[in-house]
Amino acid sequence: MADAPHQSGATDSLGEPAPRRWFEHLIAGQFVVIGMMLVPFAVLLAVAATRRWYPTGDLAHTELMVRSIPRHPPLVGVAARVGTIQDPGSAPGPSMAYLLYPLYLILGRSSYALVVAYNALHAAALGGAIWWAWRRAGRTGGLAMALIAAVMVRAAMTQMFLQPWNVWIPVFAFLGYLLALWGVVERRPGCLAVAVALGAHCAQTHISYVPLVAATLAPAALWLAWRVGADGRRPWRSVAVAGVVGVAMMALPVIEQLRGGPGNLARLWRHFSSPPEAPLGLRAGVRGFFGEYNLFGPWIVGPGHVPTETPNIAGAAAMALLVGGGLLVAWRRRDRLVLGLYAVVAGATVVGLWATTRIFGTFYDYVIRWIWPLNAISVFVAALALGRALGAGSTRAGVDGVDRALTDDASPPVTDDASPPATDDAGRTVARSDRRVARVHVALAATTMAVLASATVTAARTEMPFPTDSRRVGGLARPLAPQLSRDARYLLRWHDPAALGGGAYGLVLEMERQGFHIGVDSWGRAAAQPFRVQSEETAATVLWFVTGDPAIHAFLGEPEAVLLARFDPRSPAEQARSTALREAINARLAELGRPELIRRLDEQYGTTQVMFFEALPADLHDQVVEYNDLRTPGAVFEVPIFWGLFDPNA
Repeated sequence: MADAPHQSGATDSLGEPAPRRWFEHLIAGQFVVIGMMLVPFAVLLAVAATRRWYPTGDLAHTELMVRSIPRHPPLVGVAARVGTIQDPGSAPGPSMAYLLYPLYLILGRSSYALVVAYNALHAAALGGAIWWAWRRAGRTGGLAMALIAAVMVRAAMTQMFLQPWNVWIPVFAFLGYLLALWGVVERRPGCLAVAVALGAHCAQTHISYVPLVAATLAPAALWLAWRVGADGRRPWRSVAVAGVVGVAMMALPVIEQLRGGPGNLARLWRHFSSPPEAPLGLRAGVRGFFGEYNLFGPWIVGPGHVPTETPNIAGAAAMALLVGGGLLVAWRRRDRLVLGLYAVVAGATVVGLWATTRIFGTFYDYVIRWIWPLNAISVFVAALALGRALGAGSTRAGVDGVDRALTDDASPPVTDDASPPATDDAGRTVARSDRRVARVHVALAATTMAVLASATVTAARTEMPFPTDSRRVGGLARPLAPQLSRDARYLLRWHDPAALGGGAYGLVLEMERQGFHIGVDSWGRAAAQPFRVQSEETAATVLWFVTGDPAIHAFLGEPEAVLLARFDPRSPAEQARSTALREAINARLAELGRPELIRRLDEQYGTTQVMFFEALPADLHDQVVEYNDLRTPGAVFEVPIFWGLFDPNA
């Protein structure tokens, strides 16, 4: 005869429910835990509300795309590292813009509104991950996921949560995708549509997710159809719903491809199927992968690791031992719940490792940012496997009891009716297991609270990203606005050695917010959106956004150039430091026999190119990085139509 349903609280020797302890009340609800997770976000947003901030660079690109809704709905994503500077491609799709837009609109279409909407996406993804882990693996699984999520939040605070950059946006969504895929493997048809939606969103937002989603979703869907069909159920309704979701998610990029011209999807295919440079290969790919897929990697300690560096061998070995040990334990126990998630982890890890070996060009850490959630789900499944095994008692009743405690499963275990009833000793084993599980819950909850407290302290010290560039945009926008007409259309061009034109896009955004019409040349369409392209033929005049003293002085020497605004975002101490650094850099380059680099530092994007693409001695490289970070003064000039381009060294 089957045992009576197990109660969630501990039982005494007579099998009666024991009084629930105060700490069990504290952690009883998953929504309480999710609410705890929101505290750092709330503090961060409260502090950010007191800061005046002007997005620049990639962050301005994101808001320019979101701001184009609804009059100019985007069909593709933000500018991507595809093609050339003069003819760039875009990320596969615009899903992040449409997800950010509702809250952005409600809160007034400000840059702060975008940060709120962006953090709301992260919070929703984290809450969904904790809820699903709790639902599938009980309170223990939910608390374990909460702790792992808190560790990632702390590591990424505040950089990730203040930069609405397409590299950061899908990180937690991909964690949700992997958990939804777990449901698919567990033969839950309703999870397929969720996995399709989350996977399509991740793949649209950053190209690096495309191979991971494509190579894991397809076999999981086939497995679901086969196994559910073998169970006598009909999976086709769920498959059809998932298909409709997939078509809806990919409709806009496909429409853009079919409208004529080269099409962004075709451009992406050509670029990645026939790369302009040789891939990293196995050795460099493995080194880069395990530098990040690492128990002591950036997902715990924070971003900053360079994937071309030697990985932390101890951390990589610890990750392998933890994940491998959990798999061995789950396999020996035939723990189907855990093995299903291990199948997802194994597939994503193999595909991720292969994709890393195929990276070409400069190997930045952000191109494998998906490895953060892969780390998280790997540690989660290993901890779940080990926790379920360690919590189990030595008798069959103990095993059944603790498994039910771990999964909060109220249904009785399946037993042979002829088996003898559980003895008092077995009952005491179950009670001891319940107490052991309760102590685990307390430890998980307390550790999560401590990690979140640390993240909250960091959030309270929030500084907005790229403050110097932000101050420069604000300092130029204020005197520039009274000198422009809201009835005219302007073409903005720029000369920016240090920031790849990031400040210019920030100025376009800020002036548009104030009601002015400022466009860019056609080669800036991927970043600014095509409808903001402005030609000389239809522009009232041309504006030049110029940074750096040499370029500003060269413009001041042009009789046709009219200075409209000028601003130096640096403090007097920063100005002095910048001058000293430039003198030291020039002297060192001359000493090394590289005087041509002195000239290049002032060319368009020149400081950035020297910093990233020139083999410099370590001390000199550090000086160039510091000089670049200090930035330079900026100015806006008005010049006649057809005045031409500009070379400060001419």
